[in-house]
Amino acid sequence: MNLGRDSRVPDWTSIAGLAVVVAVALGIRLYRLGYDPLCLDEAWSLWFAQQSWIYLWTEVPTFDTHPPTFYSLLKLWTILGVDEFSLRLLPTIFGTASAGITYLICRIALPRGTSLIAGLTAGLFAAAHPLQIHYSQEIREYSMFAFAYAVLLAGCVWLAANIRQAGLPWWGARWSADPANDGSKASLAWLAVVVGGSFCLWSSNTGAIFLTSSGLPLAAITLRSVWRRETSSWAIYNGIGCAFVVLLSWAPWIPILTHQVGIIPEDFWLRLDIRRILRTAGDFLTFSFPGDARLTSLLLYGFLPCGLVSLAIVYLIRQLSRVGLLLATSLLFPPLVSIVVSLVLQPIFLTRALLAVAVPFSVLIGFGIQSIWDFKRTAAMPVMVALAMMTGIGAWNYATAENATEPWRDVAQVIADDYKDGDVILALPNFLEFPLRYYLQDSPQTHYHI
Repeated sequence: MNLGRDSRVPDWTSIAGLAVVVAVALGIRLYRLGYDPLCLDEAWSLWFAQQSWIYLWTEVPTFDTHPPTFYSLLKLWTILGVDEFSLRLLPTIFGTASAGITYLICRIALPRGTSLIAGLTAGLFAAAHPLQIHYSQEIREYSMFAFAYAVLLAGCVWLAANIRQAGLPWWGARWSADPANDGSKASLAWLAVVVGGSFCLWSSNTGAIFLTSSGLPLAAITLRSVWRRETSSWAIYNGIGCAFVVLLSWAPWIPILTHQVGIIPEDFWLRLDIRRILRTAGDFLTFSFPGDARLTSLLLYGFLPCGLVSLAIVYLIRQLSRVGLLLATSLLFPPLVSIVVSLVLQPIFLTRALLAVAVPFSVLIGFGIQSIWDFKRTAAMPVMVALAMMTGIGAWNYATAENATEPWRDVAQVIADDYKDGDVILALPNFLEFPLRYYLQDSPQTHYHI
């Protein structure tokens, strides 16, 4: 049975819900967006973006651990300005869009009218969770990566929920008056898989892990559905075609990635241990400032998200096993593989590297609430209130925190006050020059020897 949404009639309830989620996410992220000074990593991003295109794509990959895609977009974005607010607006847009897509994933997973609570809960949770706010206000590629993964996951979820339409020939590139045979939505879903998958690979070197976490279960679902004659063999051909395009688009980066994997472990300072695993889990499961989660808060607050996710997986498997399998794999596969890679090759089990997991995590939080709502609304209300209070308090504490970043603006002011003509500023290590020069350029002294 196809539980997807096939009607072409606009669902104004869904549109209104999406507008609410986007408005809340954007409003929260714009609050004090330019208040804190740039941190060192953000200054790095700006410095990369200010280099020539040739240097950005030939030299930067030899010492940075990410594809220069975000820096390239930032280079174009700097046309709007290089103040803190303007620079951070780019990741803010990606973070806001991710919250909106999180809402839409819930709405397309189950029939119209049965997933509104899940969509609103998931979208608002993604909009207000401190972890997702933080990286939406940081001039780094992490919110862009989460956005790319959200697009990929949305396409995969639609195809899993509408497996018969996934088997329409040529990726559904045809129109029919019969909604059951109309391939327009299937075409959009396959396009989301291609664009989202390619964007994932070009956003982060861990993109292959996340692409696999959604691609493998979708492939298994497709093969099983073809075997059981729930869809045509074209679903397999369509999937192979999309995989070929995604891998072909990534091919130019593979030799560079191979080189980076060989040199990064030589001087990488991070190490994987149980404390790092618990701290990373705390960033997702608690509502504190990223990196500040303690074991006590993990034990105190983590039970609610864990319980909701567990309920959601059971709920979705009963309602639509294909979507439940896909979302569960998308949530669990990246952290487990990251632990293995960290033990064998190099440490990548980091909150920022796993930020994209927040997308299926938020979706499952939403469906956990939906499962209780469908069972008994009076039981769902106190759980919703508790979740809203935890998330809201966490967002408020994050928004009102002082000295949340490195105080380079104050450091530059101290230097500017004491600087005299002929003085030399020594920056050790030398990359500290980037944030210092950024803030000293606004001082009365027009030229500093750094």
